[in-house]
Amino acid sequence: MVTGENKHLALPRTLSDGSDLNQWLQKFNICATDNSCDGDTCAKKIQTFLDGEALMVHIEMADADK
Repeated sequence: MVTGENKHLALPRTLSDGSDLNQWLQKFNICATDNSCDGDTCAKKIQTFLDGEALMVHIEMADADK
């Protein structure tokens, strides 16, 4: 539901080949905290920020490991 309040989301850059994974994960967690995302929401949304090999690894992971 949209309210009259101005809402801005903090979003990390897309993780692509050659990116620093640890730095990206720190930024993702900072954004998730700022957006008040719980663990389940983060697990569902993280794939939208992955590209290249990182996305393929995520897709091939078992659901229990995601």
